[in-house]
Amino acid sequence: MKHTAIVIAGFNIEFEYKITTNRIDN
Repeated sequence: MKHTAIVIAGFNIEFEYKITTNRIDN
């Protein structure tokens, strides 16, 4: 269960990072 939470958190961080990068590019 802990491992799944870490994977989901990592995915959310990567997803938010891509959104932030897109905003900077635009």
